[in-house]
Amino acid sequence: MQRVVLLTSGSAAQADMNNVISRYMALSERAAREAGVPWTFLRPRAFMSNALRWLPQLRIGDLVRVPFAGVAAAAIDPADIAALALTGDGHEGRIYELTGPDSLLPAEQIAMLAKVLGRDLRCEGLPDEEARVQMEASMPVEYVDAFFSFYVDGTLDESQVLPTVREVTGHPPRTFEQWADAHAEAFR
Repeated sequence: MQRVVLLTSGSAAQADMNNVISRYMALSERAAREAGVPWTFLRPRAFMSNALRWLPQLRIGDLVRVPFAGVAAAAIDPADIAALALTGDGHEGRIYELTGPDSLLPAEQIAMLAKVLGRDLRCEGLPDEEARVQMEASMPVEYVDAFFSFYVDGTLDESQVLPTVREVTGHPPRTFEQWADAHAEAFR
């Protein structure tokens, strides 16, 4: 049987056509709905693997400077998304909102990573102006604006923990500490 399984994000539900990320997620879902084949949408929140973006800082020291330091997210291990597989019946026309088991601030993730690595890591929040300059150096401004809308203006809340992974797979989602332990070599 043919089926479209589309990975988007929680911002797809907003369908905010003025936000570039929300817009492309919503339009992608619309295209899948209109394709004439059964569909399933996966809407994960932040990925635990986003912590890999700290590697350049960790290679030169123990201080990790992060944008949006006051924003908690119920990040998910990408392996939990893969574990869904969705090879059986009953997923057609379903939207799965996916989270990890805990809502954590970046400082809490960094503290868990420090424990796993046996390093004295510290987290420092970037002022919004500095974060904007750094982000604009590596991505189009419309994407930076979208992230600032989500995390500074608070238009997207990724902090809510949902039971979806356990309900669909029968096992609890992995914790950030489990993810960090499994990927510790990448940080050494």
